Amino acid sequence: MDGVLDDVVVLSYSTLSWVAVAGVLATAFALASWFRVWRRLGFWFITSSKCIDMGPVDLGLAPKVIPAHIAVIMDGNRRYAAKTFKVGGAIRGHRAGGETLFDFIGWCMEYGVSTLTVYAFSTENWKRDAAEVYSLMRVFAEMCPRILRECLQRDIRVRVLSTDFKRLPADVQALLRQLEEQTKHLTAFNLNLCVSYGGRGEIVMAAQELARSAVRGEIAVEDIDEAALSKCIQTQGMPDPDFVLRTSGEYRLSNFLLWQVAYSEMIFVEKHWPEIKREDLLEVLHEFARRKRRFGK
Repeated sequence: MDGVLDDVVVLSYSTLSWVAVAGVLATAFALASWFRVWRRLGFWFITSSKCIDMGPVDLGLAPKVIPAHIAVIMDGNRRYAAKTFKVGGAIRGHRAGGETLFDFIGWCMEYGVSTLTVYAFSTENWKRDAAEVYSLMRVFAEMCPRILRECLQRDIRVRVLSTDFKRLPADVQALLRQLEEQTKHLTAFNLNLCVSYGGRGEIVMAAQELARSAVRGEIAVEDIDEAALSKCIQTQGMPDPDFVLRTSGEYRLSNFLLWQVAYSEMIFVEKHWPEIKREDLLEVLHEFARRKRRFGK
């Protein structure tokens, strides 16, 4: 009888041990599941990924493949508006694109990118319907004060790249100049806004500047080379874009940074610009990391 009782006691201890182990495993799995749910819902406060001052988000990539400079052709605002809004026309699409730009700047800063150049309005865009151009200029005027507030808060320097600046309305010119002047001392991030800009026009302007220097005797014609012309380009002093991102499924440069993107990677996505999300940028960064950049070697 005593032997039977001993066996029952041993079995009970063994059962309790397995129950305890099972309880620990169940608790661990439950915590892990809730952690994944919290992340999926966007409650990132339990990690450091939203904290810019804690360093770039870990993408699982070596630091050397994080691009220093991204150039973006923000295409598809009007097509997004056409399929999304019943009323309001293209302007609602442009406003939605502006909201995406604010988000995109933040994501770039979090992931360790230092410079972003965006194609906001090309010299060819002046050919659009006059009413749409006028409305778009009003959108620029509305957004400039907000851009300034955001940049002052985030320590972002703004530069305006333009090859036909005087064609912009006087109030838009003043607001853009204010953006440049009031952020010129900021250092955490560089934002280049291409407004009334064309790549060919930029090269022509650089050639004209070199020609004037040659006429004044400041430079010999024989000394005009790529390095000399690069010093006259509006992005002088900045690294060339590591890659150009174009949205909305179009596969062309559309006169954007023609000098600077000679060796930039090209990445195209089907989504319209206002539809771009954080995960899209992450996918683009991973795609860039897979590219082998040889620079002609």
